[in-house]
Amino acid sequence: MSDKVSIISENEFLRHYLQNAPHIMWFLGAGTSRSAGLPTADDIIWDLKRRYYCLHENQDLQSHDINNNAIKMKIQVYLDGKGYPALGSPEEYSFYFELTFDNDLAAQQKYINDILASDIDMHVAAEAPDYITPDDVPSEIKEREKDIA
Repeated sequence: MSDKVSIISENEFLRHYLQNAPHIMWFLGAGTSRSAGLPTADDIIWDLKRRYYCLHENQDLQSHDINNNAIKMKIQVYLDGKGYPALGSPEEYSFYFELTFDNDLAAQQKYINDILASDIDMHVAAEAPDYITPDDVPSEIKEREKDIA
């Protein structure tokens, strides 16, 4: 294994991601998610709790905004009444994943991909890159970039 580290620009990273997204898995620390605008483990836990509550209480998912503390409290009281892990418990993340998806690893992966992709897509749109794939870049631009590197 080489000790050399490659550094790429944000646009290069975004192009690479767009081309290879189905084959990329993310391992991020807790602070990285929040500062990058991605959902944190806590955000995902609350989303899973909300989905479970709405499904089993026949409630509209969209009307239960988990940024509203009163909604969170209502959901947490419901879950506490079922004897599920206490708020902040280390077991919450795995418990709610298993409760929501059982052993359906494909559904788990789709959920994670969807929740991350929606945030990454917003970043790509905000970045508004001129080119998405290397084939989109005109040859004169490629040559100029080679000269700079």
